[in-house]
Amino acid sequence: MAGNQPDKLNQAKLIQLEKNQLKLQQEFAALRFFQAQKNNEVQTQSNADLIKEIEVLKQKISQIETVVSRPTAFPADAYPHLIVEQPPPLLDLPISKIIDIYHETPQILEVYCQRVSLLIDQEDVLEKNNVGNFWVMQLKNQGFYLFPRPESFSHFSSLASFAKLFKATNENPGENYQFTLQAPAKLDVLKIGEKWKLLKAGKIVFGQSPLEYAWQREITTVRTEYEKFNKLLDTRGSAGLDFTLITQYWQQSLMQKYGELVTLAINTCMPIAYAIYKGPTLVPCQILLGANPLVVPGWDRGVPWDTSIYSQSHSKFNKDYLRTTADHPLLPNQIYLRESNGKTHHTWAIAKSYEEATAIVQKLNGHWISLD
Repeated sequence: MAGNQPDKLNQAKLIQLEKNQLKLQQEFAALRFFQAQKNNEVQTQSNADLIKEIEVLKQKISQIETVVSRPTAFPADAYPHLIVEQPPPLLDLPISKIIDIYHETPQILEVYCQRVSLLIDQEDVLEKNNVGNFWVMQLKNQGFYLFPRPESFSHFSSLASFAKLFKATNENPGENYQFTLQAPAKLDVLKIGEKWKLLKAGKIVFGQSPLEYAWQREITTVRTEYEKFNKLLDTRGSAGLDFTLITQYWQQSLMQKYGELVTLAINTCMPIAYAIYKGPTLVPCQILLGANPLVVPGWDRGVPWDTSIYSQSHSKFNKDYLRTTADHPLLPNQIYLRESNGKTHHTWAIAKSYEEATAIVQKLNGHWISLD
């Protein structure tokens, strides 16, 4: 009886182990079922998402096919924003400078231009044409301009489109087809790099070559200066001409040192004058009398206004200014200052330039009087 006791214990332990093993198998089977179920749910959701995405793509493809088969027309004002190709580089120069370059060396401008021609069925629309007779150039912040293409000079006078785009002086040039460009035509863009519309016709003069025209302008300028010096030479002689050049140099030096001339005062009782520059700075003047009086700077530098002899009795501002009557015999409606120290009484006419001061002295010459 005592010998059977261990066998019973071992048999009980074996039965318990079998129960535990069965329980683990059941739990493991339940876990696998749960995992399989979750996998099925995830797969089902993924399939649903994939189907939904495919439907969205189908709708987009359908929309694209509709647009391709029936394209929407763009409004005309949208064309300038449709860039079809890289445009030429922009020049940042004033149009007057561009015209000068066009007259002298037009080939320099070619890389900044596009060749165009006038549409046959429209009188004011130009389109890109690699063999066109005109250049379109866009200037920075200035818009689009049209120029005759230089290599086409020889037959411009016979082109019907030329007369529509440029107004000409001497419209019957005959055999002389050369011309100068007074102003290029002004354009508005319809489609960048493709089409432009004429806004304002250009201006040309037949019968002159561009380079000859440039030389003519230069010669005219030189001739004008030559005649001016000849007049000075006749009036003042060689010594007077030298003095005039010196005074012009002094005026330039004063402007460089002090800035613009503010005002000029001329004593109407005797030939004395001074100028006030910014600062303020006083510069004494010379009054040259004779047949042609002249007011010029006394030298090329000045003194501070506050330390000058006039600062106590004159005002550099217009608060103390007076004005003569409209029927004054010498200087009607003339602005002036009054100076009085108890012993003497003088008046000073006010001018804004040496030329205006000279005109005042010419009227006072021989009639130095108070303006009061």
